[in-house]
Parts: sequence; structure tokens; C-alpha cells
Amino acid sequence: MSDVTLEQVWQMIEQLNPKDRDVLARRLQTRAPYRPTSPITLATIMAERTRRMAKGESLPGLPSLRNAYSDAIFRLTEKQLRDRINGFSNEWGQELDDYRP
Repeated sequence: MSDVTLEQVWQMIEQLNPKDRDVLARRLQTRAPYRPTSPITLATIMAERTRRMAKGESLPGLPSLRNAYSDAIFRLTEKQLRDRINGFSNEWGQELDDYRP
């Protein structure tokens, strides 16, 4: 295996034209998924994160996933969303009170 970092690969991918990016994405999706030899636990994930942070492996060039999977038709402001969540939590509390003898 070569000494290429994920950051270097990411920079090369950014240089591809959109058609080649799509081809690359399809190829990566059709490959067999990675199967770890031991079960993944929170401790395993935290240890890997700590190891990577200690080596300075960060990916500042990666785009944020914020709103990456949002539905364009579903339009709420943050305040509206918080108000609705608050309303649902109040409804739940009221329904729970109704069931108490």
C-alpha cells in the first residue's frame, strides 16, 4: 500500500469533473463493504478517533453534512422547528396526565 493520505485522495477527487466523480461514486458503492474482524464498540471508535487526532489526521476539506440530506419541500425555520418539537413534548405530557388514575 502506498503512503497516500485520505486528505490527498480527497484533493484529487475534487479535481475530477462531475461525470468522473459519478463514475467513482458508483464504483465505490458497488465494492464489497468493509467488514471489521472484531465488533465495533464505542470504545473502539473513541480509540480510533484519539489515534487519528494524535497523528494530526483531520479532514478540514470535507464538506459539512449539515442539510445534505434535507428535504427541499420541507421548509421550516429553526424557530418553527423548535416550537413544534416543544408542542409535541407538551402534548405528550398532557396525554400522559390524562392516563393517570
